[in-house]
Amino acid sequence: MKTLLQINSSARTERSHTRYLTNRFVNTTVPFSTTLYRRRHRIENFFERIKRYRRVATRYDKLAETFLEFICLAILFTLHLT
Repeated sequence: MKTLLQINSSARTERSHTRYLTNRFVNTTVPFSTTLYRRRHRIENFFERIKRYRRVATRYDKLAETFLEFICLAILFTLHLT
């Protein structure tokens, strides 16, 4: 467990690194794309919906072929295509 002194010193060093980079004219911000964020969010939600099926989340099947077949079924049920 970190002590209060270690936490303060790590925060201090982080600030000094940021200040150093800012003084060197380096952009410290991370580029953000709303379209990429939306796509990633939709994909994460899709996998979360598939994992509601216990058989997919725990991977009970021994063969990859039967596991893939059940994933296809889970996708069909999730997208209401059946």
